[in-house]
Amino acid sequence: MNTPPVIQFSNVWKEYPKKDFSIFKPSYFWSLQEINFSVQQGESIAFVGTNGCGKSTALKLIAGVTQASKGRVSIRGVRAPLISIESSMSSVLTAKDNIDFIFQIFHVPVDLRKNLFRTMIEFSELEDFLDMPLKFYSTGMRSRLAFAIATELSADVFLLDESLAVGDKDFQKKSFGRLLDLKQSGKTILFTSHSALHIQKLADRVLWLEQGRVKAEGDTADVLPLYEASQSSPPHIQPKHPKS
Repeated sequence: MNTPPVIQFSNVWKEYPKKDFSIFKPSYFWSLQEINFSVQQGESIAFVGTNGCGKSTALKLIAGVTQASKGRVSIRGVRAPLISIESSMSSVLTAKDNIDFIFQIFHVPVDLRKNLFRTMIEFSELEDFLDMPLKFYSTGMRSRLAFAIATELSADVFLLDESLAVGDKDFQKKSFGRLLDLKQSGKTILFTSHSALHIQKLADRVLWLEQGRVKAEGDTADVLPLYEASQSSPPHIQPKHPKS
């Protein structure tokens, strides 16, 4: 008996208004077009592509932050999306109060919260800033806290958007180690990254997006070299027309 996928995109389209559209003549663009793919439990998938290709939009659809304009996104299991945790954190609350708030959102049992809180703070290395409102945190500090929270929650699917570039090299190494542990424990991981090394070590498959469409999808060893080669190729320059 085939196990149903944890995530299924069926002919998914996502439309956004352009920032400069006129009230009299609205303009829109398709961030994603005709996207079809599925993810099985325990798989690790890397989304690659240039900025604006739709990687973050795909993760936001899975996280439930936004909805598809057309098509269907099906999700099974509990999600721990870093992107929605970061957006849920309040700047006027302290790290402690924000963690308590996230515990309520994810219905974390009261008897587990004390130990979870301790491990989250220790991992984030923010013990000295517990009672400081997040509005005084740097971007890196906020991201470290969000990563620690997201990856410590009990979930089936973990969604991470460029989170492996957070903090200094030691913290990045520690964060990557945690993701490898999650993968080895059978968790499903979907992430975006510009690091070929991280993708090679963590991803089972790569989904390459270009202008909102799937350019290629398959095993990391097959797709990542194609994407890397496309980025190293010199841009095609149209020859100038000779003056008459």
